[in-house]
Amino acid sequence: MPRPRPFVPASERRRVFDALRGLSHPGSRATARLISTRFAWSRVQSDCCTWARACLRCQRAKITRHDSSLLQSFAATSLRFRYIHIDIIGPLPPAKSYRYCLTATDRLSRWVEAWPLESITAEDVTQALFAGWISRFGSPGKNYN
Repeated sequence: MPRPRPFVPASERRRVFDALRGLSHPGSRATARLISTRFAWSRVQSDCCTWARACLRCQRAKITRHDSSLLQSFAATSLRFRYIHIDIIGPLPPAKSYRYCLTATDRLSRWVEAWPLESITAEDVTQALFAGWISRFGSPGKNYN
């Protein structure tokens, strides 16, 4: 005999969903099954699937395809600031409005510079690189001899 399930009002449904998922964050079907065996409301299956698919923590953890590039060697150089390597770190915990960090490393000297970024649009990255690196060290690839 099935046990009685309480009806959950619309204002409390998301709270029930968040409480039952807990730390494990099961998939959308497993979450819907877990909730529908304990509670009742109309469209419980579709609500659970929608909320589980929108969970950022689940999207980051449940990656099924990992792309990796082949390791390559870089040509040796004897000129400082001729070649730089840039990377974007983040999203990080916010510090004021900054959530990302742009880093640039000189290949020869391994000199590192870092600048905070609010967003990682091409315009913002370009502006930070121009203001932070190129204005002080010149354009990469330029012959300084």
